[in-house]
Amino acid sequence: MSHHGVPPPPPPGRNDQVADINLFMIVDGKDDLPLYSADLSSSAGRRDDSPHLDQFVMHSSLDVIDEAMWGTTDTFFPMVDRFNDFLISAFLGASNVRFLLLHRHTSIRSPQQLEQDTQNIRTFFQEVKRHTHQQATSTLAGSPAFRESPNEPPVRVEMDGWPSSAV
Repeated sequence: MSHHGVPPPPPPGRNDQVADINLFMIVDGKDDLPLYSADLSSSAGRRDDSPHLDQFVMHSSLDVIDEAMWGTTDTFFPMVDRFNDFLISAFLGASNVRFLLLHRHTSIRSPQQLEQDTQNIRTFFQEVKRHTHQQATSTLAGSPAFRESPNEPPVRVEMDGWPSSAV
């Protein structure tokens, strides 16, 4: 707090609503079966309604995503669907894997802020896709078929922020 009792402005480039983040992510695979889902909301941003509402809303947007993907070569859809004050963004991966993100939409945003939000979501999806790809390929690289000798110990793979595991 400043000496006038007013909180200081956020640092440049920072989201001024960090304390109220509401994000829910699903990685959806073949036959619309979720491969992974996570509530990435901050404690202040968590909703009090049904815990399954986010999943329901996101799965209801899968048909919209399927229709949109046939009309373009883009793999990123910043606003596929909308539910109340939430938006659903999607990113298409290989083998019909869809990455979905439910996030709060704030209408009081400048065009520059909206463009930055879109770029941040795109970057988030690209990082998730990269880590998913690394995890899948590191599992293959640790397979006995890739070892020079079947008696070698399993390979441990370290990745940025992802747990390592012996395979």
